[in-house]
Order: sequence, then C-alpha cells, then structure tokens
Amino acid sequence: MGNCIQIRKLGWLVLFFVLMSSTAFAVDGRWTVSNMHPVDGLFSKIYGIEGGQKVGVVGIPSDSAASKDAPALWKGDTREWVNLQKTGIPSIAYAISAGQQVGYVSQFAWLWDGGGTVGVPLQQPEKGLSENGIYVASVALGVSHGWQAGEAIEVNDFDKYKRAVLWHGASERPTVLHYGPVESNSSVHGIYGASANSPGFQVGYAEVFDGEAEWNAHATLWNGSAGSHVDMNPVGAKESIAFAGYGSKQVGYAKFAGNDQAVLWSGSASSYVNLNPACADTSYAKSIYGNYQVGIVYRTGDSELFSRAWLWEGSANKYVDLHELLPPEYIFSFAEGIEVVDGHIYVVGSAYNYATEREEAIIWHQTPFGPMIWANGQSGKIDVEPKQGFSISVAFEAGQSESVGMDWWFIAHDQQANQWYYLDEQGKWGTAYDEIRACRPFYSGPLFDIKPTVVLNNVVLPPSLYTVSFGVSFPSTGFLEGGVILSEVDVNVKQ
Repeated sequence: MGNCIQIRKLGWLVLFFVLMSSTAFAVDGRWTVSNMHPVDGLFSKIYGIEGGQKVGVVGIPSDSAASKDAPALWKGDTREWVNLQKTGIPSIAYAISAGQQVGYVSQFAWLWDGGGTVGVPLQQPEKGLSENGIYVASVALGVSHGWQAGEAIEVNDFDKYKRAVLWHGASERPTVLHYGPVESNSSVHGIYGASANSPGFQVGYAEVFDGEAEWNAHATLWNGSAGSHVDMNPVGAKESIAFAGYGSKQVGYAKFAGNDQAVLWSGSASSYVNLNPACADTSYAKSIYGNYQVGIVYRTGDSELFSRAWLWEGSANKYVDLHELLPPEYIFSFAEGIEVVDGHIYVVGSAYNYATEREEAIIWHQTPFGPMIWANGQSGKIDVEPKQGFSISVAFEAGQSESVGMDWWFIAHDQQANQWYYLDEQGKWGTAYDEIRACRPFYSGPLFDIKPTVVLNNVVLPPSLYTVSFGVSFPSTGFLEGGVILSEVDVNVKQ
C-alpha cells in the first residue's frame, strides 16, 4: 500500500533548509469550505463553474416518494439558487459559459439563459448514421461561448448507440462528430476555446474495436469535425476517456493494468502524464483550469464507495487531498469543476454527509497568500518561439502579515548557462553568475497587497529555459536567507 505524500506548491513555493520526503505537509489555513446545499433541497451537486456562477442539480420533492432532479444555478456565494427548469420536468445542468447553461430536460439536450426563460431544446441530428437510424434522445455536457457539445442517442437496426455531437445554438442543426462504424459509440464530454466563428476543440471518447472481441473507449480530441479526430489513448491502456480541456491540455482517465487512472494530455496519445498518486489504484481527472486539475481518487485499501475530492498541479506528486479539508461527517466527496481568479482557487463538487444522509453541494476555496507570478497570464510553465516576446505579471496577497517588514526579491535564472539575475534597489539588473545567494533584493520594507500587474512586457530572450521568481524573505537582512517564499514561473524559449 502506497503513502500519499503531498507536495504543495500551488502557485507559491516555501523553501525549507531540511525537507523530509516522507512527511506530508499539514493542511494550511488558506482553505475554506462552503456548503452550498439549498435549505429546500433533498440533495445537491455542483458540476461546473465560470465567473463565480455555478451549475448543477438539486433534488426537490415530487408527487411520488422519490425526489426529482432540478437544474440549478447558483449566482452568488450563498445557498440561494435558481431552478432553471420551471416546468417541473426532471432535468440537470452540467456546464456553464458566457451566460449559457446546458444539460438536459427529460430526454433532450437543453440550453438555458440563466433563468430568464425556461430555455430551449437543442436540435437532434437530421438523420441517423445507418439507413434506418433515428435519434431519440440527447444530452449536452459542455458549453463554450455559444457552442454546445454532448451526445445524441441513435436507434438503428443493431441497437441504441451514443453519437458525439456539436451544436451552435438551438436554431442550427448539430454536427455529428462520430467517426467510427455504425455499431460503435462516441460522446463529447467537454469543449474549450470556442468563439463566435470557431468551435474550439472538443474532448470525449470514441469506441475502437480491439481486433478480438471488444469495443473499447479511446479518449478523443476533435476540432469541430468528425475528420479532425485525434485518438489519445495511451500505449498500454485498454481504454480511456477525456472529460475536459483548457488551453492545450486535456484531462480524463486511462485504464492501466485493470485500474482507471487520472491522466493529463497535451493533445496526443504520447503526451500523457499519469496523475494517479502513489497511495491510490484508481483516480479520475474531471476538470482543468490552467495548471490545475481536479477529480477524485480512491485510495488503496479504501472501499470503492469512498471517493476523495482531489486537486493536482500537473503531476501525481503535486496535489491536495481536498477531502481531508471537510468536517468529519462527510464520508466521501467529488471534485467536478475548477476556476482560478487572481490566484484564488475555487473547486466545486459535492460530498456525502453521513449526519444528514444526503449529498451536498460544496465549494473549496483557497485564498492566496504571498507572491504570485505569471508568464503570458499563465502559472507553471509556458513555451515560446524564438524571437517571440512574452510578458511577466505579479501580484501579492499580504493577508494578516500586512505591514510586516521583509526583503522583496525579483530573480531570473538561465538554467542552460546557470546564471542568476536580480533586480536591485536602483531598478537595474545585476548578475550573480552561478550563485543564487549573491542576488540582492529590490526592496526592503513592509508587506502590502499588489493587484495583478504587468511588470515586464514583450521580453525577448535567446533559447533556454528560464525560471523567473518573485517573492519575499524574512527577517529583513538583504540576503536570501531565513524564511523564503518564492513564486516561480518557467519560460521555455525554444531552440
């Protein structure tokens, strides 16, 4: 049985003189958990977030003993919600973008406008793939700036099959992205990067025959047409599914040696990174924002019922076990969506409350403390072409440490030449060659808040890998020693 060791960088890096690799970091005080379960709900769950608004489902009483699903929109940070489906027909909202919400009503894909109307159905494909095939049901699972994606159910001479579908509003016939044989399935789970004239890219799966006896799901990336599909199933994986995408990345899972394991892709089968932590056999990455991914993990030895909401930062050993932040009455949890705003991380999902015997909508929120830095608006690492300019922006959250005196640092490291550069008190760049301790601060004084600000613009550098750091150290000595808090971003200028 493996041990879960948490490496918590998450946009800022605490440098310790002694770091025991077998010791997990304690939960820090920057995380808060909010219960968004409505007072009139029988259960609730959040699936997506954008611009602070959340969508999901709330169980409401029905005429029968069973509850009824209602598509929910939370517009603020309270339990108050909007029932998007005013007719009382069972429905769920799965995704939100640019004032639109999508999901299904009864058996049909649906598009809402924030509760101003009862919404409209998204059209079925015009005809089935086979001669006698007809479409009888559909669901929209993703939305991006006026484009919607999901699946439609075709009934033909063989059976019922799922077909990957892309819509552009309720008035237009959808595009069928299914590219396999009639007797196989496909579905779109997420869409990203759409604009008025472009559908961006879509992710999901398409079934591929293994040549023996089975059809296996393969994670698939589309760019608006069936012919644009890319099979992202990793070598050695029996099956895989992609659930969401952001920038050039996609997340989902792949089945290795009989276990489903969370995966991060960069657009191809060979680009995958296995996110499954050492303490787990099974995991799923459900959503992505920038360099962060969220989903669920089933730890080795735990019952398969006890999922744990999880946050990764690009690798299996950089994560936060979000479940451990919950009160003890929550026995399992799910992370379904994520948004990062000015360094604030918002993760949405749900957790099962043993005391109330229901699933409840949850938001995990990490408030940033200390320095933050971005290259071209991104944290982590970016790639730039030779002679291509890039920008560096920074921010600082002083929190309760406001007015505490520290040394402030702005440092760059050319990893290929092993040279260190620093911004000094006169605003000039100095060279520390191969010794970081020779760097000097640009300012010594009290901590204060800095809103996200561009400090370097259109920087052009020769090919190399550069690490740019912004941070503070204490006590204030003029030397890089004592307690050091640095936020880093890597810029890879290609050869």
